[in-house]
Amino acid sequence: FFLRIVRVIRVRGSTRVDGHLVFLVLLLAQIELRAEATLPVHRKTLWKRAINMRRWSRMRDAPFEISIASQPAVGVPFDITSHWHTGSISRSRERITVMETHQRMCWDFEGPLPALPAAIPDWVLGTDRCISFEEVNGGRHTRIKNVLTFSGPLGVATGLLMGSQIEEAFRRFNSGLKRRF
Repeated sequence: FFLRIVRVIRVRGSTRVDGHLVFLVLLLAQIELRAEATLPVHRKTLWKRAINMRRWSRMRDAPFEISIASQPAVGVPFDITSHWHTGSISRSRERITVMETHQRMCWDFEGPLPALPAAIPDWVLGTDRCISFEEVNGGRHTRIKNVLTFSGPLGVATGLLMGSQIEEAFRRFNSGLKRRF
C-alpha cells in the first residue's frame, strides 16, 4: 500500500516524498493478516473448543499459550505467549472486545509484557484480532477464520516485519483445532 502511494507521487512529477505525507500514509494504512481452515465439525462444537483459551497450549504444535483469570468475556484481559516458527517468543497483554456466541471472538493488543510505563495508543499501534466461525455445507462443517488487522505506524511496521510469522502461527492454530476432530 505504502509503496503504491509513493509511486503515484513520483508519476505525477515529484521525485521527492514529503515526510508529512509518508507519516499520514503510515497513520492511515492497515495491514490484514489471515488464515482460514474448514473443519468437519458443527460450529457450536468448534466454538466450545476454541473459546477454551486455557487449553490452546495443549494442542499439538500450539503457537499460543494463554493465561486468563476467568472465562472469556468482553472486557476480560489475558496474557498471551506466542511461540513463533523461527524459535522466538513474545508475550503481550490483550483484552477481549467482542464476544458473539458461536460466531466470533475479538481482542486488542494492550501492550508488551513486561508492561510499559504507559499504554501504546491505537493511533501508534492499533490491532484488531478476530476468530470467526461460519457454517458451511449445511452446518456439517465450519470455516474458521483468524484475522489480525494492524494500523498506525508501529502496526504497519509490525505487520510488514512479522506478517509471515503471524500467518504461520494462525495456520498452526487452525491445524491444531482440525486435528482435535
